[in-house]
Amino acid sequence: METITKKEIESRGFNSAQAQRIFQNAKIYMVREKKCDFYSGRKVQRVPIYAVERLLGMELENG
Repeated sequence: METITKKEIESRGFNSAQAQRIFQNAKIYMVREKKCDFYSGRKVQRVPIYAVERLLGMELENG
């Protein structure tokens, strides 16, 4: 499974606040929709790319 960090989201053209919001929403998606309680932890630094792509409604370019 491919994963992505907040910094990698920023490197794809989003500002810091947008990247943080996208990252947080991806974690929430993983907990609520996919039932993966692991992502509810504060120290989790990576989320699956497919969660971010689903939230954005588009595929991310390879970074």
